[in-house]
Amino acid sequence: MRLFRALYILMILCPALATAAECKGTRLVGVGVLCFDAPCEYTVVMNDSLHDAFAGYIEPLDHSWRVKWYIGLWEKLLTPKGGRKIVWQREEEVHGEKWAAGLVEDKEERRLVLSNGKLQLTIPSDTSDALGVLKQVAAMVKYRKEGDNCAPPNREKRESF
Repeated sequence: MRLFRALYILMILCPALATAAECKGTRLVGVGVLCFDAPCEYTVVMNDSLHDAFAGYIEPLDHSWRVKWYIGLWEKLLTPKGGRKIVWQREEEVHGEKWAAGLVEDKEERRLVLSNGKLQLTIPSDTSDALGVLKQVAAMVKYRKEGDNCAPPNREKRESF
């Protein structure tokens, strides 16, 4: 049983470790109209089966946090709706760009949200330095220009967002 578990773990980790080993510093990973200029040891995932919008997540290999991202025709997470309420909201600056930041409470879950009107990033509020992590991911964002060579993200079946 231990051997099976070890092989299973290696099957999961080896593609990510191989990618990280081939990469030096950062790499551009394309999702929709943008690329994440992500450190090599980060995993960028886009979920399948979305027709009018893109969604996924980005996380380091140690899984210490996971930031979900949304681009396209998604409802604005920093808008009260149904049982969702905005606990606080303010403006944050990331590399000279203004982003709306807020704490959202929904279905007994509290999440920090960072949005620039095109892209929404969210993370559980109990994550260590949650706002700092969101700003770090926001700083990785690069909108695609002609000639940009962004690698495709990993793909997964759609999870509930």
